[in-house]
Amino acid sequence: LETLSMVMAKNGEILQQRNRQFSFQLTAEAAAGARRDGLVLTFPAELKAGEYHWRAAVRIPATGETGAVFHSIKIPKTAPASRK
Repeated sequence: LETLSMVMAKNGEILQQRNRQFSFQLTAEAAAGARRDGLVLTFPAELKAGEYHWRAAVRIPATGETGAVFHSIKIPKTAPASRK
């Protein structure tokens, strides 16, 4: 499984980009479950308050299947924690 993820500023500037490859073997039953229910992949990013665009793409080299997702993210400003 090959993945690409990007976090971009609202103006289109690429702030973070990651390419990752995963190699694993699944039983026929587990593969059917993954196709039915999907897989969970994480793409950690530390972002300040603001608006961002996140894009991710995946490719299965063995079959040539591909998929992609695009999501807008708005991280609000938060008040600093009070010290007692």
